[in-house]
Amino acid sequence: MLNLLTKALSKTALIVAALIFVGTVLADSHTAIERAVANDARPDADRQRDADRKPAHVLEFFGIEPGIIRSDLVSAGFEFVSESDILRNRQDSRNKPMSDPSVRGKTDRVVMKFRKPAS
Repeated sequence: MLNLLTKALSKTALIVAALIFVGTVLADSHTAIERAVANDARPDADRQRDADRKPAHVLEFFGIEPGIIRSDLVSAGFEFVSESDILRNRQDSRNKPMSDPSVRGKTDRVVMKFRKPAS
């Protein structure tokens, strides 16, 4: 049971990492989130819940804090390697969704590198 849970957490962490990194690399965050949600690597069970849970809307509305990203991935077994401020915008008031045309490509974003330890 623990092994299944660990595998599920690893897959979830990879999906979360994909969402985060795809969202930070592309200028159009809304499109990036939609692509990540549509990613074939996501489990079918998660995809089936998308209609009710609307993951793209949730991610866009709440945003993701760097401390939460790091904590979640480390607790899922990944090793934190490094982080960069290259996409940071500390003047971002965070009062508009990332998809709003007036802030698109100008939001405060994070880039982190994680490594999955060898088993």
